[in-house]
Amino acid sequence: MARKVLLVGSGITAAVTGALLRQKMREKISLTIWDKARGAGGRMGTSRSPGDAECIADLGAQYITVLPENFEKNREIYGNLLDKHILEPMSVGAVKGLKEFPSGTQHFVTPNGMSSLVKYFIGLSSPDATMFLHHVTAINKTGEKLQVETTTGTKEEFDVVILTLPAPQVLQLSGDLPDLINNQQDLRTGFEAVKFSSRYALALYFNSGDGQHEPWAAKYIDGHPVFRYVAIENRKRNRPEQPPAAVFHSSIQYGKENLENTLVEMEPVLLAEYKNLFQGWPKPAAVKCHKWRYSQVTTNFPGNRGCAVILKKPLLISGGDSFTGSGFDNCLYSANSVVDEVVEFLKLR
Repeated sequence: MARKVLLVGSGITAAVTGALLRQKMREKISLTIWDKARGAGGRMGTSRSPGDAECIADLGAQYITVLPENFEKNREIYGNLLDKHILEPMSVGAVKGLKEFPSGTQHFVTPNGMSSLVKYFIGLSSPDATMFLHHVTAINKTGEKLQVETTTGTKEEFDVVILTLPAPQVLQLSGDLPDLINNQQDLRTGFEAVKFSSRYALALYFNSGDGQHEPWAAKYIDGHPVFRYVAIENRKRNRPEQPPAAVFHSSIQYGKENLENTLVEMEPVLLAEYKNLFQGWPKPAAVKCHKWRYSQVTTNFPGNRGCAVILKKPLLISGGDSFTGSGFDNCLYSANSVVDEVVEFLKLR
């Protein structure tokens, strides 16, 4: 009988974990994905204009930077992604103010938005069920199963539960999970050590033909009190012919200082700052403001271990960039670490 595996979260770590599990375990597992959001992507989410589905903006991760040693390590993955045009090389000089990287470093963009990368791996995972708007609140051990509960009262039992949430969100779960972590000193200390930066994102969706005549596709902004980064999305993604959109990211400091403000409070403030910076840009047809409470890892789980086993039987495991640091290659490493633990557990059953 197929073992029931639950992936909590549908960001890039969860997606790659699912794909690798399906590749290794085939029909030996029944794979379910639950996510509190409305769609897949997590911090690689892509948003569409309400008036034009072709006008898209990456609210979180903007591009992928790959060091030479990581490209070699994951050559097969990158080869497939490039062959299928999920990834494309970033145009030379597209990002003004990009910091220096070691020789041989490559930068890639996603022509169809960052969420297309996540959805590609979810497709490879062939999940038996994918449920959005499923916000997990509690995990309890019931004999040799794990019972997982959501805010809507859904309860279901699984043989394996894989958490890909940021570590601070794992610590917010109830049920048996807090005691399972608190009773293991290294786990409790490790989870509490993880820290994230916070920031705001502002997406502007323009009508077709409304151009932004700048000599760059994206730019790091030095010295501004609010914004650190701006991208003209269609140009950044090597698609200048598509409807234009722009994304602004606040600085880490500004995000921290205004973290508890509401989006209703922040949107007009961010819009005013944008207008002061680019007074010649046309009026956007639509606007979206988003708060990333957990943006990028600033302090990861000690030991660079890839994942943490919270309970060995039944298997409850936590993975993601909380353990490795942010970045696509780090998420690949975490996914492989999680899969190794899951495969070993299922083989012993």
